[in-house]
Amino acid sequence: MTRRSLFISALVALSAMATTLVAMDVPALTRSSDLVVRGTVVRVESRWTNDHQRIVTDNEILVSETLKGNQTGKTVVAMQPGGVVGDVGQLVHGVAKFSLGDEV
Repeated sequence: MTRRSLFISALVALSAMATTLVAMDVPALTRSSDLVVRGTVVRVESRWTNDHQRIVTDNEILVSETLKGNQTGKTVVAMQPGGVVGDVGQLVHGVAKFSLGDEV
């Protein structure tokens, strides 16, 4: 195997591990969602997944209004990929960043 084909094989293998997300506008996001709420962020907490391979962030929202779907309970948790746990961080481009007190 030549160096060039080895290099190309390595690039193909690396690109297979990447994820591509398609940008969606608000109407498309709303149509594809089971639940749409308005509220206030009351908790932002990053943690390792059970397999300890990825970091996710739980964003707990105190619901003030349900715009779509059936909401049971006073809060919902929106889990997103990425976050920081201790000295380790995982950055996922394009993911919204929530802070305590945000109106969402």
